[in-house]
Amino acid sequence: SYEGNRLSSLSDGGSSTLGVKNLTGSAAAYSYDQSGSLTGDPKKGTTLSYNILGRTEKVTITTATGRYINYTYDATGVLVRKQQYDNNSLQKTTDYIAGFVYENGALSYFGMAEGRVR
Repeated sequence: SYEGNRLSSLSDGGSSTLGVKNLTGSAAAYSYDQSGSLTGDPKKGTTLSYNILGRTEKVTITTATGRYINYTYDATGVLVRKQQYDNNSLQKTTDYIAGFVYENGALSYFGMAEGRVR
């Protein structure tokens, strides 16, 4: 359902195992900032932050086991970094720079017309 232009709740009328899932067990509603941008979906363990231009800057997804991923975007909305954590300990950093992908600081691969080069 909606309150104005903001999503306030989401439910799945079916009994299937597919569809809307509450991954965290939270009963909290969606949260929004003053400009109306979504800042949190507690049922998915997701928080979002925005840059000065109102574009998504960071998405954090926290799982029920305490693992979470930070996605960091540049001012144009392009993914530049993904950081994976387990129990608040950084496990892996992936940087995306001009078509090159680095994992934990080492070149992992880059794309070409023929496919990926590792």
